[in-house]
Amino acid sequence: MLFSPATTRRFRQAVAGAACVGLAMVSQLAIAQPAADAPSFPAAGRLIRGAGAEELMRALYAVRDPRRPVYANATVCGPKPCKLRLLAVDAWEGEDGRERLLLVAAAEPVEAAHAARALIGIAALRRAPGGWALEAGSPAVDALGEWGQAPAIATVLAGAFGRGVVATPQYTAQGVELTSWGLYLLLEGRFVKVMQLETGQDSTAACEAHDAVCRRRADVQDFSSVVDTAPAADGGLDVTQAITPATPAGQAAETIAWHIDFTGRVRQISGRQENRRDR
Repeated sequence: MLFSPATTRRFRQAVAGAACVGLAMVSQLAIAQPAADAPSFPAAGRLIRGAGAEELMRALYAVRDPRRPVYANATVCGPKPCKLRLLAVDAWEGEDGRERLLLVAAAEPVEAAHAARALIGIAALRRAPGGWALEAGSPAVDALGEWGQAPAIATVLAGAFGRGVVATPQYTAQGVELTSWGLYLLLEGRFVKVMQLETGQDSTAACEAHDAVCRRRADVQDFSSVVDTAPAADGGLDVTQAITPATPAGQAAETIAWHIDFTGRVRQISGRQENRRDR
């Protein structure tokens, strides 16, 4: 993952110019790197048996007893176990006529502090005689969330990629509420985060105990936004972000658009060159 040259001007200004917005918000939004000791899924092509999504998830993670938590990795779970939770399931028919299945799961620490994250796993399977064949997947695609809870997860139509996964984490840093949006696609046999956007900042709580200077800065810097995706004609994916300032004193509302081609390359096609992290 590489940072774009002008990443997130709003956040940089907030960190540099306001006492009510601390450096923690940048570190919490940094792209998490899963621990090296995370477990692995079976090799691609391996037959996975299960009567439903929950059983398939347990088979992928090699969990025999669904009532017992599992150790995901030492960095995320520490000395205590994680519990598995199925976050999203999507089924469709592939171009070859075979049924496809996308599973998204999380290993969440049973006892967690504010900074504890959940380990996100994604698996793509296709129907095969006697079960499902694993096409690609990993139990450690990313580590996201707070208080040990995984963020909201959804699947999206992704053109030639089949299906993609979108995560929308929310963080709180020194009273500042931050939201972001991340897109994961299957590229060269593995799921990777190809794009991340900062989608909102709310400094209301952080400024309540501060002077009017903090509130004026928040009026300029706070914002919200909506991100949409749509399959593109060339087999890629189009992404748009409609940004709305929190107050009339904020920066002007605008819509920024990007195109992701079938190789996963991200290209901005309108709007300012900011607010993006891509690989």
